[in-house]
Amino acid sequence: MKKLFLPLLLAAALAAPLLHADVVVTQRMEEGEVKGDMTLKFKGDKVRIDLPVQFSIVIDTAKDETFILVHPQKMAMKANNQLVRQMTNLSGQKMTFMPLNKNEEVDGYKTELYSSTLSVNNLKLENTYWVTKDFPKGDLYRKAAEVLKKTAMGDMVQFPLEAPAVPVKTSTTGGPNGTSTVKLVSIAEEDLDAALFVTPADYQLIEAPAIPAPAAQ
Repeated sequence: MKKLFLPLLLAAALAAPLLHADVVVTQRMEEGEVKGDMTLKFKGDKVRIDLPVQFSIVIDTAKDETFILVHPQKMAMKANNQLVRQMTNLSGQKMTFMPLNKNEEVDGYKTELYSSTLSVNNLKLENTYWVTKDFPKGDLYRKAAEVLKKTAMGDMVQFPLEAPAVPVKTSTTGGPNGTSTVKLVSIAEEDLDAALFVTPADYQLIEAPAIPAPAAQ
C-alpha cells in the first residue's frame, strides 16, 4: 500500500511558462514513520524529488520518463507512467476547494483554510490547506508546479487560490498510512547541475516491481 500511495504523496507533497531559473522547493513531511525534508528541484522541463527515505525520483517531462533512484543499493527503476496515471487520474472529478472561513497563523504566516475531498485509487482523501499570499518567492513555486502538471501525476497538482498564493501546510487523511502532513520550508533560486536530473552512470537499471492496476469502478 505504501507503494500505491507514493504518487499521491508526491503530488501532495506539491502556473505560467517554463522557468527561466532553476528552483528548489524544500518541504517538511510527516507520514507514519516517515519524517524529514522533501526537496523538489526544477530545471527547465526536468524535476528531481529527494525524499527522506534514501531514494529520489528523476522526471523528464519532455521524454515522459520517470526513474526511481534507490541510493543504498545504487539502483534505478524506470516507472510505468501509464500505471501512475491510472492510479492518480481523477476520472472526471473536479477538485473543488471549499473555504473553511477560518484564519490561522502557521510559522508566522497568516493563512486562510480550505478543504477538498477526492476519491483516488479506491481511497477517499480528505485534504486541508493553510494558504498564504505572503510566502517569499511564492510565484516561483506556482511556476514550478506547472512543470509538475506535465508529469504522470499531474492531475493531482492543483491549488485553492490564484498565484502567488501557496499552501504553507497541507494535511491529508484517508491514505493507507494514516495522516500525512507537508509544510513548506523554503523556495530558492539556484544554479543546479544538470547531472542531478539524469540516472547516475554507476546505478544498475532494473525493472520496477509489478503493481496491480486499480480495479475498475
